Amino acid sequence: MAGLRAVVAVPRHVTGTGGRESPRKHEAPIFAKKIATQLEHAWRARGFERLIVMAEANFLGILRRALPTSLSSATIVVAEDFR
Repeated sequence: MAGLRAVVAVPRHVTGTGGRESPRKHEAPIFAKKIATQLEHAWRARGFERLIVMAEANFLGILRRALPTSLSSATIVVAEDFR
């Protein structure tokens, strides 16, 4: 599908109540898996040919681990420091 674009926004700051693991660290792998699942569905449906991912470096690592290997040939990864 020519012209199909997907934009996924990741909140910059997440607040929590504390505990052993921050809510952000707990939710990041869950969110990454949801993104990866949606991207894999779009990839299999031929929704895109190339995927450019821009994310904060820590989340980018989590997302890359969640992405299926089928997307590796189509993925260009860009880490950003959003401070």
